[in-house]
Amino acid sequence: MLVHLSPERFVRLVADYRGENLWKFKNEDPMLILFTNNEHLFAKGLRDIYDPLHDSYPSLRTYEVIEHEDPDIARAYGIYTFPSTMFISATHEVHIMHGYLSADQVKTTIDQIIVR
Repeated sequence: MLVHLSPERFVRLVADYRGENLWKFKNEDPMLILFTNNEHLFAKGLRDIYDPLHDSYPSLRTYEVIEHEDPDIARAYGIYTFPSTMFISATHEVHIMHGYLSADQVKTTIDQIIVR
């Protein structure tokens, strides 16, 4: 299930995006962060792809940042295309993909970047 990250939760769970530590991630488990720009337009289709990931990848933490509510987070990471997905491995390797992704694209990227 995608968990919404407010700025405070993002800083507590992911990284301090407000300064020089924006790429210093706090995760011990792999993470996926979905950046959207208007929750009600994409919610059903995106959730159909991202919510089932927990069953296939139990250690994967899945989050959502809604740009129109918290625009500074996306801007800090240079994300201006929505939706965009940030994949972060447990070793803090980052891969960002822009645009709509199919379920197969998401799973392939998780397998290549996060699980390997």
